[in-house]
Amino acid sequence: MKLGTTDGSIVNRHSFFDDEVFAKEAEAVFGLSWIFLAHESEIAAPGDYVTRLMGDNEVIVSRAEDGTVHVMLNSCMHRGVKLCAADMGNTSHFRCGYHGWTYGNDGRLRGVPQAPVLYPEGIDRKSRGLKEARTDIRYGLIFATFNGEIGDLEAEYGAEALWHLQTLVGKAEYEFYGPPVRAVGEFNWKSGAENWTGDGYHGEVTHRTVLGVGLVFDTESIVEDLIDDDVVLTAPDGNASTSQNQVTLPKGSALHNVQLPHSFNQPVFPGYEKHLWPEFLANLTDEQLTVADRRVAVVGTFFPNLGIVEDVLTVGDGVPPVNVMNLRLWRPVSSGETEIWSWLVVPKRASQQWKENAQRAFARSFNLGGMLELDDFHNWNSNAQANQGPVGMSLNNDYTAPAVEPRTDLPWPGSIYDGFLHDVEFRTFYTEWAARMKNAGAEFAEAEASSDEGDPSHE
Repeated sequence: MKLGTTDGSIVNRHSFFDDEVFAKEAEAVFGLSWIFLAHESEIAAPGDYVTRLMGDNEVIVSRAEDGTVHVMLNSCMHRGVKLCAADMGNTSHFRCGYHGWTYGNDGRLRGVPQAPVLYPEGIDRKSRGLKEARTDIRYGLIFATFNGEIGDLEAEYGAEALWHLQTLVGKAEYEFYGPPVRAVGEFNWKSGAENWTGDGYHGEVTHRTVLGVGLVFDTESIVEDLIDDDVVLTAPDGNASTSQNQVTLPKGSALHNVQLPHSFNQPVFPGYEKHLWPEFLANLTDEQLTVADRRVAVVGTFFPNLGIVEDVLTVGDGVPPVNVMNLRLWRPVSSGETEIWSWLVVPKRASQQWKENAQRAFARSFNLGGMLELDDFHNWNSNAQANQGPVGMSLNNDYTAPAVEPRTDLPWPGSIYDGFLHDVEFRTFYTEWAARMKNAGAEFAEAEASSDEGDPSHE
């Protein structure tokens, strides 16, 4: 059976709900990727650690005594027993509860009870350290992979994706505000990941109630909050048609940006306290400022399963709008089950009151019990419920809506398309997915126009 077309325009629903497809993804997508795991602020001090999951592999992310970060399989090298049962903590070592083998927080084997008796000729402790993953840290984000054959993070993610990631979490020193919120949804991980590539089409339908109660930003209040003695509105009647755009990147990543259709006498960062603006200016290039300046919303997926949203939201009670940033992992559990890990991200040097306001806005919007997420979870869960039978799985998801011609006047990496009513972001995501799955032996139809020949249901 063909799972879709190589250009990502058609995806057969077996791709979402078939256990054999899911098994191939574990190898071809997640086994060959750098996976986001944690933020440095979660393990700020020597000895700090968190436990996380890389696909089906549970790992310990720790900061050693010398300050280095290590990602290690949470499994004793002696008989494989789980070493650490806590979600987070601080320790100098990890001791196995079975036979007492002890490892430092850098993964090195430190102690073996009765070693002279068991190993009279000695034991090579250096070779018995915990299984360690390759790590890469960018803008405080910790990525890891157990694959020793793929390239480094920049090669696999693409320099273009890291450029855009810097405009978000790299424009200041950020921190995670509290532990991750976790929930399990009864849907395939791709349903969430594709939505966050920038599905602007669903907003007015799915989130109609949320839009009606004034949870999301309104341009008038944001502009009013920005203007003061230093910030002057120079062109109030901007061209609204160019304020939204879709950015597609090599290797499957995509983002949807929304900027104020106004001009000011200087770069502005809506929803952020103004004492933070110099830090943003210092950390971004002139080219990066053209995307971060005046931005009021962005949602994106960095392939395969890292989601990020930054959105100016209302708080209520006369509080100015705040810019809420949320990092999200879509962790596959099975073909029809996904665990979501979700973090609130705030600038470290923001005031405590601003952080609390951001937390309030986050709690009622993108938090997993928030209004926006309740809407989306309903769609994703019902999609899974309706299509796991043989008839539903024989059908295809359609991502054929064409895009306008890409812009050439903006100095951003990637391809930039005005507006949001097209499917170019989904095709970008599924083209990369199809290429990886094809390498693992999955079958796809070669991309054709929207004829029966390109539709795998007719094969």
